[in-house]
Amino acid sequence: GASGMDAQLRQKAEQALRFLDHKWRFSCGQRRASGSPSHPCNGSFLWNPTDAQHFFGIVMSLCSRLPEALERQPFPLVKITSPVVVLGDLHGSFDDLFFFLAEMAPQLLEPGRRQQVSLTGDPPRSTATSKDRPRDPLTIVSHVKVLEGNGKQRCDAFASFVDSVTPSNNALLHQQPDQRLQLQRKALTQAARDKDEKSNNSLLFLGDYVDRGPASVEVIVYVLALKILYPNRVHLLRGNHETAPVNRQYGFYESCVELFGDRCGVDVWNSINEVFVYLPLAATIDDRVFCAHAGIPRKGNYTPRGDPPTADDRLALLERADWSLLKKGIEPADDHEMHMVTRQRELFHDLIWADPAETHQALDEEGFGDNSSKRGPGTFCYGCRAIGNFFSTFKFELLLRAHEPKASGFQVQKAGRVLTVFSSSQYCGDDNTAAGIVVSSNSVEIYARAKA
Repeated sequence: GASGMDAQLRQKAEQALRFLDHKWRFSCGQRRASGSPSHPCNGSFLWNPTDAQHFFGIVMSLCSRLPEALERQPFPLVKITSPVVVLGDLHGSFDDLFFFLAEMAPQLLEPGRRQQVSLTGDPPRSTATSKDRPRDPLTIVSHVKVLEGNGKQRCDAFASFVDSVTPSNNALLHQQPDQRLQLQRKALTQAARDKDEKSNNSLLFLGDYVDRGPASVEVIVYVLALKILYPNRVHLLRGNHETAPVNRQYGFYESCVELFGDRCGVDVWNSINEVFVYLPLAATIDDRVFCAHAGIPRKGNYTPRGDPPTADDRLALLERADWSLLKKGIEPADDHEMHMVTRQRELFHDLIWADPAETHQALDEEGFGDNSSKRGPGTFCYGCRAIGNFFSTFKFELLLRAHEPKASGFQVQKAGRVLTVFSSSQYCGDDNTAAGIVVSSNSVEIYARAKA
């Protein structure tokens, strides 16, 4: 039965995590012993043919069962309650993934606890619904916690992150100073209370697990294994690199072939791309933070059957429409289905590709503009008006997204209403650092990884 399969799948996932934990520590140890730089562990695993063959077996058995398991999860929108740890693009940086898990979600790395979960399953999170929560304004806490590793951290003021927080973009600075301090104090007290519940933290990944980095296969297998073990607590969104045309071109395909050889490598690449189809495209936290890999979708005029015609179909499409045609690549049978699938394709595209508009980009009356010079044909950008309309219609207060590397690992934009987080340091040989976010009931805290 399903639960028997689940137990087997959980045991396979636990096996994958244990194997990768061991392999990573071994690779780092070897590198240290040979005197090569230990950070960022140059990021790659050291594989021998026997281990690679063993890993191939683990990956293929996970992938054969994952679609059926993920089919039972919410799609394309997942609703989460705080507290949530949120990570942006990882791009094959296992070093950053392991660092942020150890510092921000250590309970997911404890073998004893994981072993228990692999036997009994992940209990549903006990949560007050967001309607029961105190509704102070959501405050972005105006200092950054810098993570130095081994549980050590320090606080740096926003002023030292000029590339990431301009005064004009920092909504906090527009409130009265004493009111701001009061709200922050309140928010931080609540955050501290939430942290006592650290074991209850959810973990949300905003996509782009693969490509461009040294350990794409290992990163995606690790996060998928976490998802299997903790289906109620770990959430993986899809990014633009979780599409075959993109990851065929930017490194994931080569990584698979390099690790497993031509025939097996192509099998792994195909199997993991089949799993990507089941990853949700957006999430909400406490119904007040909207999360996607890249951006908010444009408006359209699709009406779900049985609904009165509505001016704004975006949330209805994400919450209620049947996405199975698009997911399975089935041809629409009639005009209604054709229209729905066309709209879904537009939403899918915007959620994984769009960027906040830059000052030189021309926007239409809805606040959206053409972004093809930056991202290729058919891509869009969104400005303050687009964000404002989306927020006021659906009662959101913050857009949390990834998709763009930032020097400090994060950036606050659009009058404090857009927060970009990027969790892969030294991306493509650059000097950027990586960051993670904690969303609590009334506060958003930024955690940046200290530079080595």
